Amino acid sequence: MNKTKRLVEWNVEVLTSLLEQIVGSRGGGVANQIQTHSEVEQSIGTSDITVLEEFTPIVQLKRFDVEVLKRRGAPTAFLWITSDPLTQFAVVFSALIHDVDHPGVPNTQLVKENTRCAQIYKNKSVAEQKSVDIAWDMLMSEEYAALRSCIYQTEQDLQSFRQLVVNTVMATDIVDRELQALRKARWDTAFSDGNSAAESFDADDGSIESEDRKATIVIEHLIQASDVSHTMQHWYIYKKWNERFFMECYGAYMNGRAESDPSKNWYQSEIGFFDFYVIPLARKLQSCGVFGVSSHEYLNYATANREEWVREGEALVQQYLSTFKEKNNNLSWASPPPPPPEGAISTPCAI
Repeated sequence: MNKTKRLVEWNVEVLTSLLEQIVGSRGGGVANQIQTHSEVEQSIGTSDITVLEEFTPIVQLKRFDVEVLKRRGAPTAFLWITSDPLTQFAVVFSALIHDVDHPGVPNTQLVKENTRCAQIYKNKSVAEQKSVDIAWDMLMSEEYAALRSCIYQTEQDLQSFRQLVVNTVMATDIVDRELQALRKARWDTAFSDGNSAAESFDADDGSIESEDRKATIVIEHLIQASDVSHTMQHWYIYKKWNERFFMECYGAYMNGRAESDPSKNWYQSEIGFFDFYVIPLARKLQSCGVFGVSSHEYLNYATANREEWVREGEALVQQYLSTFKEKNNNLSWASPPPPPPEGAISTPCAI
């Protein structure tokens, strides 16, 4: 069995296990069961409202008996998540689909090229919204009717699943300033009591909104860690995926879809990425205790990879360049494209 097949089968096992828990949690009959391809299903994601406009600052999670949850010995915000297999499935599903049909260039380039997608999504979180729409359309097809009946059987669960997917995938857009401001405000509100993040998560003020806010923070941190997980693993894993990302960015540059040569500042940019995003994220993961006793491992790996990159990064960038040129020696590259006429649609969007 090759590596790709093993990876696919592992994902299937994870998702199947969560689906079994979802079905098992329903017990007996289900009231108000909705039919696949019902009007409710067809109405979601098909209106003039964009995916981002469905985003909500705080996700409302399913409620359970708080006293029972507290006896499990973890912060309530975590228990809302760990006690609900639908929430867990939604997060894993979002991690799986969050880069569906990614164009290989950042949102800023899609906006600059005035692509149809950029116009559809109003120049905001273009790739992320597109991924949600494509994946959701696939999920709503007749081929996956049985899968949908396992994920949800009531309108409430359908709406909850959709909201979780939207919010989780939107959390992977770490560049949009408005989304960044929302996350910062949510974090500041959650920990405005002066306690550490760990103490604040342990504290329970009895407010449903407070617990939902903390749970939303946990979900966002989970997907963000997933999105850059290579930076918090062994050096060889980090180096492998860093090289692949470089090849994608350099290929875009050679095709005229980037203004500057990424090889010129790749070394320094990676150091900045570690200092201003990866390591702070790893520290928040540790503070929140999202991964329990394993949380410190991710911070240790991130710190170690940063140090190794400082030592080896400049030479690796030159190695990346040589590898790219060897693999693409016979290809002809496009000149940077001229800007499209105002209002023109220059690139198709598969929606």
